[in-house]
Amino acid sequence: MDVGEYIRNKERKQKNNIDHYTSMNEEQLMQELFRTANASGVTNNELDDFFKKVSPYLTPEQKEKMKNLIMQLKR
Repeated sequence: MDVGEYIRNKERKQKNNIDHYTSMNEEQLMQELFRTANASGVTNNELDDFFKKVSPYLTPEQKEKMKNLIMQLKR
């Protein structure tokens, strides 16, 4: 396999993953988020760092929702 083929395969796989999530409703996305976070063993510090990185790109409403989600994940 050459580098170009590797990159194309990787891009296809990423697109398929994104398509999987775009077909989910909010409740399904939340379930996936909690399942993935619990399975990955994400730490409270990692959650806080994530929030710090993404919060400048969120609306005030999105920030509040993200903050509440992170609080739930920390439990």
